Amino acid sequence: MRGKAASGPRILFVAGHRLNRAPGQRFRFEQYLGYLRANGFQCELSALLTFDDDKVFYGRASALRKALVLARCAVRRARDVRRARNFDVVFLQREAFFGGWPLFERAFKAVGVRLVLDFDDAIWIRAVSAANSRYAWLKNVDKMARIAALADTVLAGNQYLADWAGR
Repeated sequence: MRGKAASGPRILFVAGHRLNRAPGQRFRFEQYLGYLRANGFQCELSALLTFDDDKVFYGRASALRKALVLARCAVRRARDVRRARNFDVVFLQREAFFGGWPLFERAFKAVGVRLVLDFDDAIWIRAVSAANSRYAWLKNVDKMARIAALADTVLAGNQYLADWAGR
């Protein structure tokens, strides 16, 4: 495999949150990191939000502060795209970036890395937190179908989600 290190395949886990922050992440991939590492896989998590960013993003901060958090997040994801060639697989938990369009997902595919999409919720439905309800218009519900089409492999949390992804 391209980018394979001596100790095994390299996986970049691209997720919204830091370790042990989001129940979906804990259930879908975090619980397996120890097993994967013990069996020779090199696993790295790239969380979009830091602890401090999390408080601003999900809190009642000003639009400017939220925009600054999103700008920092965009820089993080751009760095991930640049270094994606060093990995065998990019494991995408839900989406690479909150809202908008699948720009980073397309960029991962453009560098030639295998893309695995994992999701456990009907995330194509327009839903936002109460603190961000005024920004609901930024959520692109068509984005998830485009990401699923880009992915080499799609892992869905149940049959309903798998059926949706299959369409």
